[in-house]
Order: sequence, then structure tokens, then C-alpha cells
Amino acid sequence: MISLTISFGTVFVMTFIVLGFDFYAAFVILVTIFMIVTDIGGLMYFWNINLNGVSLVNLVVVSSLNLENQ
Repeated sequence: MISLTISFGTVFVMTFIVLGFDFYAAFVILVTIFMIVTDIGGLMYFWNINLNGVSLVNLVVVSSLNLENQ
């Protein structure tokens, strides 16, 4: 939970600065990322996928591919 809090805080601060100190836009991006993380966690629970090194690497690869396509 501490790692997630630090990650979300960092994402919020960086998007806040990059988007020209727009609080609303940074908040919307943070909420969207939170929903994505929640959906992936729920799907992993539903499919009985344990969070280990292999699944973590797969999540990072899929996330980076998703960001490149946007």
C-alpha cells in the first residue's frame, strides 16, 4: 500500500506539473490509473493469477505497450 501511495502521488505531481498546473486534469488521470490498477487486480484475482515475478514482468510489458499506442 505504501508503494502504491508513493506511485500515485508521484504520478499526480508529475502530471500536475507537466499539464501546466491543471489540478482537474491531473486528478482525472490519477482516477483513470486507479481504475486500471483496480480492474487488473480484480481480473488477476478472478483468474487466480498470483502476483509474482513472471506476472509482474508481463504487466509491465503490457503497460508499456499500451502507453506507446496512445
